[in-house]
This record gives sequence, structure tokens and C-alpha cells, in this order.
Amino acid sequence: MIEREEYRTLPQDIIDFIVDNFPVPSCYAAISLCSVLFALRRDIRYSEDVIRSALFLSSGDLDLLKQEFDYGDYRDILLAAEQKSGNHGHYFRMPFPEVHKLEKILNEEQLKLSQESEELPEEFYRQAGPK
Repeated sequence: MIEREEYRTLPQDIIDFIVDNFPVPSCYAAISLCSVLFALRRDIRYSEDVIRSALFLSSGDLDLLKQEFDYGDYRDILLAAEQKSGNHGHYFRMPFPEVHKLEKILNEEQLKLSQESEELPEEFYRQAGPK
């Protein structure tokens, strides 16, 4: 019997991600798979960030999702997802909506920086060069 404290429900952002990214026939299977792994986890292997990372890597493909979980080492799943996203660190610890907000802010900041560098007068570059 599963103790109440040990059973955990899948976070809503993960369910929403599956619904938005998986085709209907495999959507329920993906939710079930992730729910069972998350609910019965005993350690970090099926924590929220590992499940988010596997979902991100699978790109809505149930077979790829199963392969990610069958692969074995959760650290490889985390690393591969961070490399694919181009964001390193604890990127998938945040709920997906927070990740999207962060991406939007970063993209806006990068755009501002590129526009600012284009607006610099040519004298700036001459003054900054070697003397």
C-alpha cells in the first residue's frame, strides 16, 4: 500500500505541457506515464525537473519520452535538455510558464542589446580600439 505522504500528483504545468505538445492519442499515455513515475519516485530520478526535461526532449513523441525514461541516468536527461534549450543551470526546475516568461525577457534583452550596439557612433569604436 502506498503511504499518503509518498504519493504526489503531477504539477499542473507538466500536464498542460503534455496536452499542448502531444497528439491526442498519446496524450493520455504520456500523462499516465509521467504521473506514475512522479507519484512513486523515491529519489531525484523522476523529479519535476527530470520529467520536464524528458518532455522537452521528446518534442511530443511518446516513444521518445519512453526512451528518455528508459535511458537510465537522470543527469544525462537534464544535461541533454539544457543543451538543447541553450540554457544551462537549473532551467527545468521552474514550471514551464515561468520558463517561457524568462525566455521572453531574455529575448527582449538580447534584442535591446543588439539594437544599442547598432546605434553606437563610429567614434566609439575608434576610441575603444588599441592606442
